[in-house]
Amino acid sequence: MSEKTSVAFQILEVILTILSLFISLGIIVPAILLVLIPVQLYRWSLMLYVKLFKKDIVRIMKGKNPVLAIDDIHTRPLCTIVGYGAFEGANAEHMIQIARNCVDDTDPVTGQLLHPETHQYYKEWMGYMWWKWEKNYKTENHVIIWEDGREATKPVLEKDFMKIIAILEAKPFTKGTSPWEAIIINNVLLENVKNPEIPKVAIVFRFHHGLADGVTALALFMKCVFSDTMDMIPKPAFAERNAIEKKLFQLGALLQLPYQFLKQGVCAMDVNDWHVPESKLSRTVYKAWTRRIPTSLIKEIKTQLGVGFTAVLISVVSGTLRKMMIKHNAKVPTRMNALVPLPWPKHPQKFCNHWSFGFLELPTGQSDPIRRLSHVHAYIERMKQSAVPAVNFYMLAFVNILPTWIIRNTVMTNYFPTVILSNFPGPPPDCFSLGFPLMDTMFTGGPLRGNIGISICILSYDGAIRIVLGVDSTIFPSQEMADEFIEVLENEFYALRQESTV
Repeated sequence: MSEKTSVAFQILEVILTILSLFISLGIIVPAILLVLIPVQLYRWSLMLYVKLFKKDIVRIMKGKNPVLAIDDIHTRPLCTIVGYGAFEGANAEHMIQIARNCVDDTDPVTGQLLHPETHQYYKEWMGYMWWKWEKNYKTENHVIIWEDGREATKPVLEKDFMKIIAILEAKPFTKGTSPWEAIIINNVLLENVKNPEIPKVAIVFRFHHGLADGVTALALFMKCVFSDTMDMIPKPAFAERNAIEKKLFQLGALLQLPYQFLKQGVCAMDVNDWHVPESKLSRTVYKAWTRRIPTSLIKEIKTQLGVGFTAVLISVVSGTLRKMMIKHNAKVPTRMNALVPLPWPKHPQKFCNHWSFGFLELPTGQSDPIRRLSHVHAYIERMKQSAVPAVNFYMLAFVNILPTWIIRNTVMTNYFPTVILSNFPGPPPDCFSLGFPLMDTMFTGGPLRGNIGISICILSYDGAIRIVLGVDSTIFPSQEMADEFIEVLENEFYALRQESTV
């Protein structure tokens, strides 16, 4: 960073500090007294009315779920999560049993559903989202055997499998039904997995993000595999703090809320050729994914250069974006920003959205791969110590008080970043379900509301990672361009390894 840039940032910090103090004293306190308290009273009165007079409603939606539930799920959902597991030796009946194990599990003592949300749907009423029971619920109505007119003996190739995933991500959910489906696809041939010549059967879960987050879905899958819930899932890493330090950190995060909110709005605002206004996005998405990239390759790079595993991944993504922009005559910005969902500690063992988020700087303007990696590593290390994720977590905790029309036009719409990037550790190696080995697994998700036209999802399993790209056709006008991005991305890993050994 140059001296002029450093001075400019210091001036910006002073301006934002003054503005945040003004907002705290002049806007937030009066808003709590004049707006939030009456709104909460209105919300409580609705809850009381529902309890007394509207027996068809189960309860009001709480937590962070409303932020995502207000998506247009019956026309073109933008917040759908799609994940799959491919098993060897299993058949459709086994996959149906896995689906039943996931959604129909009951408490052995009370007999009540452990995850009632899988039998419920949500609906907007009087400015809030509410849970309602699905009428005449049957699990088999949510389980689909994929048919596309091909002969049963004809295999589903990997490229066709990805097209199916793209279709399922964009597919609307049926009104009055819980927004999830399990799709069973027979005779799938996957490349770069164990025994690639043997067809697999894949179970694809697609569910709306308003129902639950990705950690919930992974926990449910792990329960099917290990008869366990959260214990087998890698936990998010945060700075170690004792009890007093945690309380002081939480207090500091609350006090910093106006300042950090303003700072994120300024620093994460992208201006580049691929940051397209929402009105111009086609919402037709091309999907492509990498082969299974050995984690040993990434560990080799990180060890050689003394950086983190995640830093290597983000640096490679940044370098790929840079090369693709240069190749396709787009002006390369100094940086792009990525919206990054962050798993949060102490995730409840139930269906919910328990996460925070941050904005990750992608140094696309840096041409040197080693410097680019160092920049990303330093940024991530600062982020681990930062109060920003905590600020965003507490900010979202208050969002469900607001009416849906406010959430829909403010919090829910992402105006700032170009990319959404999700990076999650997957299940441990050698998973089996009903005695059948899990050969491959992956997930992908929609771009959310707003100006984001590029989504990148990363998941590890059994000594390798896959990276899935989803990109709006306004940015990449063909499937071939999406495939080209993946080819450049894969080559970037090996080029970085070569640079690290010089």
